[in-house]
Formats: sequence, C-alpha cells, structure tokens
Amino acid sequence: MHKVNFYKAYSRLGLINAPLGSSEANIGVEDAPDAILTEDFLHKFDVGSVNSFTFSKPEEIDKAKYFKIMLDESLKFADLIEIQQKKSPGTAVVIGGDHSVSFGSIIADMNLYGPENVGVIHFDSHADSCDIASSPSGNFHGMFLRALVDKNFDNKDIRSIKQHLPAKNLFLIGNLDFDEDDPEKAYLDREGIQYHEQKDIDKDRKAFERKLKDFIASFEHIHVSFDIDVFDRSIAPATGTPPREGFKLKIILNLLLTTVNSDSNTYDLVEVNAKKVGVKKTLNIATDILKAVLD
Repeated sequence: MHKVNFYKAYSRLGLINAPLGSSEANIGVEDAPDAILTEDFLHKFDVGSVNSFTFSKPEEIDKAKYFKIMLDESLKFADLIEIQQKKSPGTAVVIGGDHSVSFGSIIADMNLYGPENVGVIHFDSHADSCDIASSPSGNFHGMFLRALVDKNFDNKDIRSIKQHLPAKNLFLIGNLDFDEDDPEKAYLDREGIQYHEQKDIDKDRKAFERKLKDFIASFEHIHVSFDIDVFDRSIAPATGTPPREGFKLKIILNLLLTTVNSDSNTYDLVEVNAKKVGVKKTLNIATDILKAVLD
C-alpha cells in the first residue's frame, strides 16, 4: 500500500454561473471532501497527511475579477500541494469540489516534474476545453484544460501561468457527445488532443488498452483527473451535470486500474454533490474508485 497525501479542495469557485443545462448553482459540490474522506474511510489507507484548501464562494467575489481570483487561488492551492509533496512524498489525492480544482493540482505536478514529463488522463463527460469566447456558461470548470494548454487563452490573467502542458500530454476518456460544429471538438482536433468515447473503445478494446498503456509508459508522472459524471447518471446521479449517456462502472474501473502501473501518480476526484438526490449511491461509487487505485 502506498503512502497517500490527501488534499481536500472545498470549491465551487469554478461555477460562477449555473452549470450548462441546469438552473441550479450546484451548491453542495464544495462539501464533497468531508463527505468522502470520513475518518472511517481514511483508516483504510497509509495516510501521510490530510491537507485542506478553501476557495472563495463565487457569490461572494467581484465577478469582474473572476479570472484573476480563480488564478490566484489556484496557484495558492498548487503551492500547498507542491510544498507538501516535497516535504513528505506520497501519492497525491485531491478531493473536490468542482473540476476547476484540477487546474491548480496539475500546475503543482508541472512544477514538481516538469510539464513535458506529466501525462494527464481526463475522465469526464465534458472536454473542459472551452475558451471564454466559446463557453456557453462562462464557468472556469469547463475551461481549465484549455487554459493549461493554450498559450493564447483569451484572458491575460490565466494566460500568465509560467508553464503550459503540451497538447500531446492529454488523453481524454468520456462520452463527449459533440456536435459536428462544436468549437471544443474543433480545438481538440486542431491540437491533436486524444479523446476516446465508449463507442470507439468498444470497436477494439485490446487496441485501446494498448494505446492507453503506451501513453502511461511515455511519462514520468501520470495525473488522473476524474469527474464522477463520466459515469451514466443511473450509476452516479449526485453530480452537477450528469450526462445523457455515460460509461458503465466495470469498464471505467478496468481503465483506472491500468493507471496504477505508473510509478508516480496524482488522482483528482471531483464533482460529487453531497446535497443532491442519490448522494449515498454516488459516494459509494466514489469511495470504490479510490479504494481500487490506492489499495
């Protein structure tokens, strides 16, 4: 069993507006770290440390400064992770909160290992690769991957990050359900960013698994950014934007277990809403996922 450093990221800051397709503000997503990391659950692991960072609430900030605040707080979160990982190395596990917490988490890994040495596997029913101009919601949780890769991101504050992730270092898994003229799809295709839906994986499961293993073997460090909404809504209903048709549990667990073959990992688990209907079922799935990769 690996030593684990947990990071509770209390955040709804990535949602300055209601999520796409919802009239609600996803209140409750910031409570997931405590709902998941109970004392009983933590006792199952070799815990090196449990660290916490609380992001500002979106309704309490100056909206005109949204992106600057998002950047400043994400960098502080990245500093917390970087300092702790240097002080006491272990598998870093970030529990959010909305998916924007992965922005700071991945920045920490780029600082620790160098951006060229970090491969990011993104499990999600959304590509999170909008820029501001193409975002239908204006929420940073749907932009953070684009912000990490795009040196010309359309906000000067976000654009000022010191290091950017190479596009080839991204590997997306999820039923993204793009329209043909979707600007996110156009961006991923233009940059050569890999994305894989279940219909494509099912065509040749062994070939896909080889591709995933080759990707993992190409990097010193693998960062798994896992949004619970990658699952079908019948499996994990308590999340902000459940997909029309998500993945089933067995295939996701098999793919996740492939990532433990890397010698160095970070895991982010995000977007569980502790106040939504179906939370008990969703929390059980979340803890099963963590136990599978950390045992």
